[in-house]
Amino acid sequence: MYKLTTFKDGKITGPFKTYYDSGSFYRVGTYINFKYDGIVIQYFEDGVISDIEYQKENINITRESEENMKKVLKEVENQRKNGVDVSPLVYMNLCKELGIDATEFEKSFR
Repeated sequence: MYKLTTFKDGKITGPFKTYYDSGSFYRVGTYINFKYDGIVIQYFEDGVISDIEYQKENINITRESEENMKKVLKEVENQRKNGVDVSPLVYMNLCKELGIDATEFEKSFR
């Protein structure tokens, strides 16, 4: 694997992309001071998204609030609308926790 990142004042800060040796994405997101911050997307080597998390200082805070869970679902929706496959495991439990019908959620990006 290899990673492309940006530096500011000697610290990894800004967008990053990590790739499998095959050249396909492994993980995409943003660093602030060497730590994940915001939406972090992880992929299977075939390009299907395997996970989307909302991170703050390297901690997955997706489930700390309804707002964070909705941010992740919004990212799922954006990725699907852009033609990227997302594993249903990424959003099924979030839908359940928010009281959203996962089948209806899936219809929104078909």
